[in-house]
Amino acid sequence: MLFSLIGLIALLTLTERRWPALSFAALLFFALMGLVGFYYDPLRHPGKTRITISVPNLVLAVLLFCSVFLVRIGRSLGTGQPAIWGIGLLALIVVAIIAAALSNRPHPTATPWPLKLRLMLFGLCADFCAIFSAVYIGVTYGIKTYAWMAVAYLLAFIIGERLVKGLCSRLPFTTLTTELLGIIAGLLLTFNFYTYFVGIFLIRAFASVQNQEAIREYDQQSTANNSYMVSYRLMSIAGLTTQLILWLSLLLAARLTGFSAILADFTFHQSTTRFARPLLITQVVLAVWMLLFIFWIYRANQPKEENDDETQPPTDHSDRQRTNQD
Repeated sequence: MLFSLIGLIALLTLTERRWPALSFAALLFFALMGLVGFYYDPLRHPGKTRITISVPNLVLAVLLFCSVFLVRIGRSLGTGQPAIWGIGLLALIVVAIIAAALSNRPHPTATPWPLKLRLMLFGLCADFCAIFSAVYIGVTYGIKTYAWMAVAYLLAFIIGERLVKGLCSRLPFTTLTTELLGIIAGLLLTFNFYTYFVGIFLIRAFASVQNQEAIREYDQQSTANNSYMVSYRLMSIAGLTTQLILWLSLLLAARLTGFSAILADFTFHQSTTRFARPLLITQVVLAVWMLLFIFWIYRANQPKEENDDETQPPTDHSDRQRTNQD
């Protein structure tokens, strides 16, 4: 499995620039092989675990594929029209998911909202670090500068957890508050190019540790043994919403002509500073969205205050009643 992933990364890296269609076909091939491998897995115990295909989920997956495929075509060809179609389809999907989530009645064993929000946070951070950074760094400073993203990711993987836990043990805040403050600090550092990759390192490190803690907490509260599936779905919803905000903000800030030019420069690796203003507006919009979501998480995970009736001492009237009863 490890060698397959390494081979996939190497193939995508070598073919992305010259043959983007071949790179995309290789990605689809590996995804199909993963589905086939899961279906014929001898350790799955077919007699106990039965796979049923849900038609609404299948339709949603097809629509998501069409949306990503249209955006991918726009990126590969350097034209904005297919990408706009993909963004519009993605907007409809996000609205449908939100409407379905609001219409469903809460189940007694459902995941509580505070924990759901924590599981969704990594999706926001991951898409900001990956997608926005690719467009911003690739268009403004060139694809070679984007290679520093790999260094930031690698450092976050190696020393991120140790750094976060050390800070959480020393700072006079709760663990969740420290992790949210670390993400905010990293987000603010991305507004300066010289500290951009330091900010990405902090976002990845703190968000990753927070996500692991949320998954462990879900495992303690649930007996379904499906934490990674639930967390992946919640991260996907948050990530899709973040992508929608990203592309819509960029489209509105740069207009159709500028949006197509940004995609063309990104596709053909032509760095330029003429789109600094639309990219800055997009970054500000994403930062506001992430800060609001972080504040929502902070408020939702605050301990509930006890009722005043339980904390107040008994009144004189109740004392008189007890005296009379005695």
